[in-house]
Amino acid sequence: MEAIIIAAGEGSRLRPEGARRAYHPPKPLTPLLGLALIERALLSLRDNGIRDIIIVIGHRGEEIRERLGDGRRYGVRLRFVENRRWRQGNGGSVLAARKALAGDSPFLLAMSDHVAEPGLLGRLLAAGQPRPGEVYLAVDFDRQKVYQPEEATRVVVEAGEVREIGKGLAPYHGVDCGFFLCTDAIFDALAEEAAAGRHALTDGIRALARLGRVKAIDIGDAQWVDVDDAPALREARRRLLRGLPSARDGLISRLVNRRVSVPLSGALAALPISPNAVSVTSFLVAVAAALGFAQGSWLAAGLLAQAASILDGVDGEIARLKFQASRYGAYFDAILDRYADGLIILGMTYGWYATSPEPWVWLLGALALIGSPMSMLAKEKFQALTGSPYLPERFDGHLRYLPANRDGRLFLVMLAGLTGQIPAVLGLLALMSNVLALGRLWLVRRHLEG
Repeated sequence: MEAIIIAAGEGSRLRPEGARRAYHPPKPLTPLLGLALIERALLSLRDNGIRDIIIVIGHRGEEIRERLGDGRRYGVRLRFVENRRWRQGNGGSVLAARKALAGDSPFLLAMSDHVAEPGLLGRLLAAGQPRPGEVYLAVDFDRQKVYQPEEATRVVVEAGEVREIGKGLAPYHGVDCGFFLCTDAIFDALAEEAAAGRHALTDGIRALARLGRVKAIDIGDAQWVDVDDAPALREARRRLLRGLPSARDGLISRLVNRRVSVPLSGALAALPISPNAVSVTSFLVAVAAALGFAQGSWLAAGLLAQAASILDGVDGEIARLKFQASRYGAYFDAILDRYADGLIILGMTYGWYATSPEPWVWLLGALALIGSPMSMLAKEKFQALTGSPYLPERFDGHLRYLPANRDGRLFLVMLAGLTGQIPAVLGLLALMSNVLALGRLWLVRRHLEG
């Protein structure tokens, strides 16, 4: 499938104060958490399997063309179409792309200044292909989550079809998100509207809606923002950061780590730093914690262990923010984490033995070391065997309350450093991690043998 991105307008409302005296980028190149708005649109399309993209440029179009190139560094193929009459309206920009399409198949239409999580496009594409003469429109029916609803393009929907569309409609059922699955019927409708002096994309959609040819596709809980001005840009930033925590986070990640890692990721996103570099940094901080424990510097070592735990979330957050997630990155991070955990436990064991040379300390350390990777190993092996993720809330029962995931274990390590109770925490780590591993061995049996 091909896609068209409209990037021709001026975007004067986003222009910063004093812009006449200082350089500011064209609106599609406005930075947001390390990526330009249009780069986010490209990468979202790529992550949904769309790699042939036509970009319609107009105002300062050469700057956009120069920045994006042929698209290879984004993993897509780009073609550019210039709309010299971009001031007339965005409907003319859509019409300008008509001849650039390779065939008559349905295509996706998006705006360069609409920031949406990739799942929104996934929902639209999952609706299937529109029939000849139809258009599918992504609609947000949850009006409570629409930013600046008074400025949004509203839709009236009956029996799944858009009946009316426009600003200021009342009553209305949902809001146009600015993403469409189109057939070439959109071009015919826009051409007819342009002949009558109406040049907005909404005019063409309205004409098709009155013929019963526009289907509303519910985006559900997917987040999006139409970035028209500086407050909307700040809202898009806030929503992107708010979406970083995972439903699979452990208790400590939810209550402690993410409160630090998310703002940190927001600050680091604009820097040319890769997720793998953050993974290495987290590992080195963990090594420093291990050395601190080995040397008897309990307090510093405990704080460093917690810092490594927080940084361990930053790599994934930056990867998601900047569309840099990869299977190798996840593998690389997992291997470094296992080495880091082992070194910290060895550092704790050696450090306490140097203070109080009791052989049983090594037994506690060995049991903690054996149990440390079991939480991840059990979940990964389950997914490899079944093809489904391991969900603790489904399988673990009361065991899910044990802080035996990595965030919980490193939090306990921090407490060991703060209190000096190294053998007690080693024993707790050994007990929890192995009880969880053996408990899962029993709990998943019926799921794997059934």
